[in-house]
Amino acid sequence: MRLQVIQEGIQRFKQVIRSDSSYLVHWESLKHFQEHWSIDAVDFAAMYDASLQNSLSRQLWSAHSFEPKKMMLTFAHLNEDFVRMAFKGLFDESLPLSSRIDRFMFYCDELLSHYQELNPSKRINTHHHDYSVVFMYLAFRFPEKYGIYHFDLFQSFLTKVGAKNVPLTHDLERFPKVLQVIYTLISKDEELMDIHRSLLLKGNYFSEKTLLLSSSFISTFK
Repeated sequence: MRLQVIQEGIQRFKQVIRSDSSYLVHWESLKHFQEHWSIDAVDFAAMYDASLQNSLSRQLWSAHSFEPKKMMLTFAHLNEDFVRMAFKGLFDESLPLSSRIDRFMFYCDELLSHYQELNPSKRINTHHHDYSVVFMYLAFRFPEKYGIYHFDLFQSFLTKVGAKNVPLTHDLERFPKVLQVIYTLISKDEELMDIHRSLLLKGNYFSEKTLLLSSSFISTFK
């Protein structure tokens, strides 16, 4: 990576967060998730719903023609134990990341097929769970290890900083490794971290280390 490009990006990132703190929507959602997530909750659907809340925006899980939360709640009411098992597998850090994600996506496909069999007139053909949604779950469950994933932003960032072997398709294992490297670099800038921490004090936000900061930084390399 070209460190000069990273340093220029840090200066730009300071200006971005000074003028627009909307990126902190993620930090509020993270705090809600950390406070409410309990995989063995008696009412899994209610717990899941409480875990994905935000007073400012629902953009991470609800938008036009994009309803992953709504679909997962539907699945939870359909087969709570199967959904619980899917999340347990996704959050099992003893297994390789890519295999956990692929298995979770397979479970979502299976739940959708079961729902379609029971509701043929509904004509629902997607569960709305792509890699970005799965990484949202991972980032909220393990904030020190994962961040928000968008392949086009990740690819653009790697290209602009001169990284070797920029992926042409999803490289799920590489993404969190890059986030760790970026966090190490940007967290050394005391001014940036002071600005960020001062913004956290103004709302109901998660205040511990999270690689959401790295993914927010990457998003400025559009």
